[in-house]
Amino acid sequence: MKSTDESFLIPGIAAPSVWRSSGKEGMSPVEPGRVRKTDWVALPMKHVISLPARFPAMSADRRDAAAMLELDTLGMNGLTEDEFQVVTHDSDQRDQRAIISVSPSNIDLPAEAGMDSRFAPSVAFRRLRPAELSLWQESGQWCIAVPDENGHALHAQALSARQPDADAAAEMRCIMGALDLLGLTPDLKQVSIEHPVDLPPPLDVQEVASAVDLPLAVQVSEKPKRPQQDWRLTPAPILQKRRERTQRQTFMLAGLGGILVMLALVGAFAARLWTRERSLVAETIRLERLEPELATIRDAQQRWSVIEAALTPDKTPSEIFYQVAQLLPTEGIRIAAFRLDGQNVIISGEAQDQGLEGQFRQNLMDSKVPAFDGLIWDTPNSRPQSDGRNTFDWQASPPVAEES
Repeated sequence: MKSTDESFLIPGIAAPSVWRSSGKEGMSPVEPGRVRKTDWVALPMKHVISLPARFPAMSADRRDAAAMLELDTLGMNGLTEDEFQVVTHDSDQRDQRAIISVSPSNIDLPAEAGMDSRFAPSVAFRRLRPAELSLWQESGQWCIAVPDENGHALHAQALSARQPDADAAAEMRCIMGALDLLGLTPDLKQVSIEHPVDLPPPLDVQEVASAVDLPLAVQVSEKPKRPQQDWRLTPAPILQKRRERTQRQTFMLAGLGGILVMLALVGAFAARLWTRERSLVAETIRLERLEPELATIRDAQQRWSVIEAALTPDKTPSEIFYQVAQLLPTEGIRIAAFRLDGQNVIISGEAQDQGLEGQFRQNLMDSKVPAFDGLIWDTPNSRPQSDGRNTFDWQASPPVAEES
């Protein structure tokens, strides 16, 4: 047995009572409302189905499967492992006696019973004496427990009779006969009827003892004890609440997982941005370090563009004008303006007629002047004037680079 503090909710004659185990000091009663969490809840026997059985020695899972077949024959189909339990008493024997307990499907649980409480039949909290048939009251109803020679419950149930009278005696005879048919006849010495210490013993109970032909003993109820078995029985309302809680936790975990994935993606994106920013900063620093060299290169390019004309005689302004003048007809055309704009050459003038203008245009297009090498001429038609002259405005420019 564990010596840790645990709280117990035990059904009483009129209402459930709360007990607490205090280490090695045993059980002590607690006032209702003083316990925040109930560790164990004793299920009243009127709500628990208890079946005596015999099984050959086998593993626990095979024994549960055999018990489920027995329950199926009784119409209790589809039970889960939390809704029934098999407790054996002769684990060292080839032929084992057992008791099958089925948790209630419809029960009004007290407010003290929580989702994390553990449940067991109320007989599991009682101290049964070997060779002594026990009778006690729960919520105004009489219950019976038949022990074996070691004080383990062979069978326990609530009687339909409200008083320990002839009807209760008839039920007890039926129970004992059913145990005899199963070969579970207990070696009983007496019948004990328990009553709380603060209530008087029940009257007119001799007929119950006479039903099993045993002497009668009226005793004061003892303190409950912690169950010796690791019970897993769970009422249907608690199972439903646990399923709903599991679903909520699953949804929360799924939502949390989605949030974590989004955070991971955002973190990866942020890390990529940070890495990109660092690379840009590093590239900026590298370019700033190259700025003196770039300034030297730009200065050299500027100086070269200044002296390029002097180093290339064919591209000096006077030479270019001279080469243009060589292409003029002998008469009829006058150059009004000659201008160099960077690499562009602009020629403006007037011609006496369109024929002379066309001849001059053709000379410019077909000439092999080195200054015009690689340039493209834009020679729109001349504009006739009122006095019969034709003015023109032409321009030669380098080709425009196409964008990739």
